[in-house]
Amino acid sequence: LYETVAKTMIENWRHSQTGHVSNIYEKMNATEVYYTLASLAFWMHENKPGGTMSSEDWQMKIASLLGEAGHNEAELKTLVDHFMRHARQETGLLTERSLDQIGFFHLTLEEYMAAVEIARQDTDARLKMLANHWMNPRWQEVILLTAGELDQRGNKQALEAFLLHLLHLDDIPRGSLLAGRALADVGVRRVKDTITESIRASLKHVMWEANSEGRPSAQATVPIDQRASAADTLDEL
Repeated sequence: LYETVAKTMIENWRHSQTGHVSNIYEKMNATEVYYTLASLAFWMHENKPGGTMSSEDWQMKIASLLGEAGHNEAELKTLVDHFMRHARQETGLLTERSLDQIGFFHLTLEEYMAAVEIARQDTDARLKMLANHWMNPRWQEVILLTAGELDQRGNKQALEAFLLHLLHLDDIPRGSLLAGRALADVGVRRVKDTITESIRASLKHVMWEANSEGRPSAQATVPIDQRASAADTLDEL
């Protein structure tokens, strides 16, 4: 759904309203626009917790990304202007939240596009991104959406590796909950039975706060809300 919304706004929305084809497509195709926005969303989520920055900062960041992508430096300023106009006036994906403070029109869109950026990286880069952010609650939804994006791409091997990496994070309750929540989102039929069973077993340990013998511990240390969340996720699975 998120992918359809984003791509429709980028590719078709203004054209269907006005019959006018954006001049951004003279230099960039829709896929490049899409992935440039994904890179911007990831950078925003990582560097701007408030979700906004000035028009000048947007232009500088877009120029940097387009320059790295190999666009002609002599045409860069014009292309950045076209990109900003496309993102703001022609698609509405970016909007002014307050005076000269621009951000994605909704946090959910920023989170989804950030997940697209993570999912399109190779495994090492993706796991490095995960290592930098998994402990931050602001990134939980991005992590879950990343699993969904890997599934949508049909990359079963990458999805399974991602779930297993979540499962074996240093913080066992949080890692188990992230892996379980992600599996519940994509569906148990999307991965090997052995992975599903590993995640279920780990969630049971969190729910029971089990000791090394698999029995409930005499003294609880895992917060009750995490134990309850593990139980809810097990129900859903």
